[in-house]
Amino acid sequence: MTAVPPGAAAGSSPSAIATATASANTNIALIKYWGKVDEAQAIPATSSLSLTLGGTRTTTTVSFDGGDGAADSVTINGASPSAVELGRVTRF
Repeated sequence: MTAVPPGAAAGSSPSAIATATASANTNIALIKYWGKVDEAQAIPATSSLSLTLGGTRTTTTVSFDGGDGAADSVTINGASPSAVELGRVTRF
């Protein structure tokens, strides 16, 4: 992840105070992790197995504009999402 400090170039949002970008490949859990045997040592109760797909990289950039936080604005691939999609993103 890369953070851009105030006053620096802020990616695709010229009014942004800070921008963070993360990039990752798709990871599919084939055998899921289910809890811990020992919480203190973080020892898993079961083994897990996953597959990472190298050709399916996604890159996400988030820009913060320094507003009052009263409303969220989301643009995905240059388009505004539907109300349902916006709700899914902003709940985080």
